[in-house]
Amino acid sequence: MSSQIDDDEKPKVYSVAGIILNILTAINDNRIDAINENEEIVNENDDNGNDKDLEDTPVEKTLCVIWDLTGLEEYANIFMNECQIHRIILKIITLTSRERTQELSLGVLANLACFPDKATILFSDKDLLNVIKIILKDENNDDVRVLFEASKFIRNLLKNLPHYSFEQELILSEFLFSNNLISRFNYFIKNTLNDDLFFISLEILKLLPCIGISENYFEIMSLNIIDSFNSICERINIIKDIDRKLFIAIINMINTLFETGIIPSDTIENNYESLYRLQNLGYSYEENNDEIFNLIEVFNNKIELSKEKEKE
Repeated sequence: MSSQIDDDEKPKVYSVAGIILNILTAINDNRIDAINENEEIVNENDDNGNDKDLEDTPVEKTLCVIWDLTGLEEYANIFMNECQIHRIILKIITLTSRERTQELSLGVLANLACFPDKATILFSDKDLLNVIKIILKDENNDDVRVLFEASKFIRNLLKNLPHYSFEQELILSEFLFSNNLISRFNYFIKNTLNDDLFFISLEILKLLPCIGISENYFEIMSLNIIDSFNSICERINIIKDIDRKLFIAIINMINTLFETGIIPSDTIENNYESLYRLQNLGYSYEENNDEIFNLIEVFNNKIELSKEKEKE
C-alpha cells in the first residue's frame, strides 16, 4: 500500500544518489552477485555448502532499501523520473544468477506498478515485459518468491493502469495470450502449495474479464478461466479448513466469473458439490461474519440463477 509524506519532508534527488551509485558501481564492475568488495562472485545455486551464500549481498541489501522507499510515492517519483530505476532493475535481473536478487528486483518493480503513472511507464517498456514473461514461462523456475513477485507485478499493472486505450489492449492481449502466459497462473492454482502465489494468481484471473481483451484472444482467455475454475473447485474438495483471506479471494473470484457469463452452465453444474462445500467452509467462521455472509448470499443467488437458466 502506498503512502505519502509531508511537503517539507519530501525527498530530493540527492537523497537517493548514494543508493543509485552503489547499484551502478556494482553493475559497472560486474559484481552484482559479489558477497562483498573483497570476495568472489557467488551463485546461490552452487553446492558449496557456504553459509555466506544465504546472506544478502551488498546489492541485495541496497535493493531492500529501494524496495522500502518505492512504497512511498515521492520516492517512487524520484527513482523513476530522475534515475530511470526500472531500467537499472532490468539490467540487474538480466545479469544476476541469484534468485534472491531477482526476487528483490521484481519486488521493486511491483511496488512501482502500484502508482498509475508509473504503471503506464512500465507497461510501455517492451524489454521489461519480455523479461517478466521469460521468468514466468520458465518451467525450470521453481523459486516461489521470484514467481510471486513477478506475478504481483502483473497484478499491480492490471489494477493500476489508469485506462486502457485500444493500443494498450492489443499490447496487453499479446503479452498475456500470444505465448499463453496466462496458462502459468492456471498452473500455479493447480499446483502451488504457497498461499501467496495461489492468492495472487486468483487475483490476476479475476481481473482478466474486467479489462479489454482483443477478440483474437478471447477464446484463449475463456478456456484458461474455465480451466482455472475447475482447478479451484478440485482444490476446494480437498481443503479441510481455509484461511479467511483466501476464502474471500476464492468466493470473490467465483462471483466475478459468474457475472461475466464465461463459465458454461454445465461446468457450474458439474461443480455444485464443490461450490456448496465452499459455502459451508464460509459458514464455519464465528466472528465478523457480515462480509462473508454477504458474499455467500451473492454466491448462492448466482448458483440459483444458474440453475434456473439450465431449466429454460
